[in-house]
Order: sequence, then structure tokens, then C-alpha cells
Amino acid sequence: MNLILIRHAETAWNRGGLIQGRQDSALTARGVHETTALVTALAHEFPSVGAVYTSPAGRARQMSTAIESHFRCPLSVEPLLREQAFGDYEGLSRVPLQRDDPTSARALFSTDALFAQPDSDRREGRTDDG
Repeated sequence: MNLILIRHAETAWNRGGLIQGRQDSALTARGVHETTALVTALAHEFPSVGAVYTSPAGRARQMSTAIESHFRCPLSVEPLLREQAFGDYEGLSRVPLQRDDPTSARALFSTDALFAQPDSDRREGRTDDG
């Protein structure tokens, strides 16, 4: 059995250097081309795909739907595959954040498990009660 992990193709926010997190943006023309190229490469390498699991994000679902459609396999949307929440940083450009608050930028883009993005709980609908 093979397990292949695939990240979504290029989005408008990726291209613009914006922090995306759980916010969504459309695939660019390049992203659509990347999706087509990926499906072609997968079809060349694998005769079949047993199942596709995707996050709820539209950018991931677009790629997953293309794979599911080509291979005619089950597609499952899995909430546990959602992107990390970046709180108030979502939609901001990386460049000013790195310039204006380098300490937070380093923590945000590292593997610092203790770093909490501002207002990420509010965006998730959580309160101090959990």
C-alpha cells in the first residue's frame, strides 16, 4: 500500500505572500496547471488510487476532487486535516510581520509548539473555558 501526502497547489494568497492559515483563497492559473500536472503524474505512476482524504479548505478540495474524478475513487473530507490557525496573522503579508515583529514571525514560522497566535481562539470559536 502507498500513502501519498499532497499539499494544495498555488493560491492567490500564496502568490501574494499572505499568511493563509484557515482562511481560503482561490487557486491561481498556475495552481490549476499544477493540479492537472499532478493528476497526470499520478496516473502515470499509479494504476489506481483507493481513496482520497482532504481537508475542508477549498484549495485542498479542488485538488482532491480532480484526483478523485480521474481515479473514480472515494473522497472523504476530514476536518482533522485542517490547516493550522494563525489567528489575526491570517491575511497579513509575511514581509511586514517579519520586519515589524521578528520575534513573533520566527516563532510563527518555526516549530515552536508553545507560540500562540493572537486571537486564534476567538477565530476558532473557543473561549477561555476551552
